[in-house]
Amino acid sequence: MNNVPTHPHWCDRQECTVTPDRPAGAHCSRPVLLRPEDREAMYLRVTLHQSTGLPVLCVEGFDQDPAKDPNPLALLALSTRQAAITVHLLRRLVRLATRDVVGPGWVRPRSGNSADQRYRS
Repeated sequence: MNNVPTHPHWCDRQECTVTPDRPAGAHCSRPVLLRPEDREAMYLRVTLHQSTGLPVLCVEGFDQDPAKDPNPLALLALSTRQAAITVHLLRRLVRLATRDVVGPGWVRPRSGNSADQRYRS
């Protein structure tokens, strides 16, 4: 019997815990660390994991560089379907957040009071 585990193409052998001695481990991709651009955001570490069944996308949130404190404040595990839907949602929200205040889709009220501007979609 062959005890050598097969790994998905995205599995990073340094991160993976599946071995001939431990076939119930988890396949893991190489982590990607997203650093915040300002103090408002979090450090995010994104990886693929697969222990049983289908792979899941894992997003861990840190308040400082994980090299300094490896304990995440938050963990989000998404199925590949949820991740695909989230991608579309995030793209749409980023477009809305980065749109010029009086750009397309915004209506400036007749009074000219900028506090009264409303979004129209």
